[in-house]
Amino acid sequence: MKLNRVITISGIALLVLLAFYLLFGINAWSYVFVIMSVSFLFLVPFGMGALVIYLSGIDRVKKLGYRIITPWIPVLAFFC
Repeated sequence: MKLNRVITISGIALLVLLAFYLLFGINAWSYVFVIMSVSFLFLVPFGMGALVIYLSGIDRVKKLGYRIITPWIPVLAFFC
């Protein structure tokens, strides 16, 4: 239930930001691709790591080594 709420709020925020961006001007579509590339390089790995920790058991998450090392596994598998 909480995850659905977070997804809904994030989706609405993204749509509002996109609407404002489109409303107040895009000089060239290259800016859109730059924004998408930067967000892909930074937000996708962060989201993947956060999802791994969120879906892990609480006993594993309590360990500092697990919180540091484990999120890197899917990120490296995705980008390599």
